[in-house]
Amino acid sequence: MKTIVSLLVVVLFVTSCNNRKNKIDDHTSYYEENVQESTDRYEDGIHNAENSLDYYGTYKGTFPGADNPGIKTTLTLHKDQSYTLESVYTGKEDNKFEEKGDFSVDGNTLTLYSKTGQNQYFKVEEGRLRKLDDNQQVITGSLAEDYILTKE
Repeated sequence: MKTIVSLLVVVLFVTSCNNRKNKIDDHTSYYEENVQESTDRYEDGIHNAENSLDYYGTYKGTFPGADNPGIKTTLTLHKDQSYTLESVYTGKEDNKFEEKGDFSVDGNTLTLYSKTGQNQYFKVEEGRLRKLDDNQQVITGSLAEDYILTKE
């Protein structure tokens, strides 16, 4: 009788270990498939500012000014794809300008469509916008970090 009970315990033990291994393998396989799919989506360019970041809201910063201490800039991106851009040239009186228009995001590039036809470009980053030049390239040089608007 002791032999049968011992044999039964061994069989149950081996069976439960085998079931546990199958569950771990199934979980690992599921995990690997989802990680690969996520990685593929990122590498294919599907994961970008247009579909991943919450870029709507208000951004503020001070851009360098050519003949003044700076241009205080406030850019608000509305969910209806419109924007309001307020620029205050500091150090001078009555030099406040407001512009309204539409915008779009393609990949990580935000384009402000001005009614004057002079579009502006920004790179959408986490919690901030980086001003791009007219060729949609990142501004470089000693003032490069001064061309960033931070989300409020």
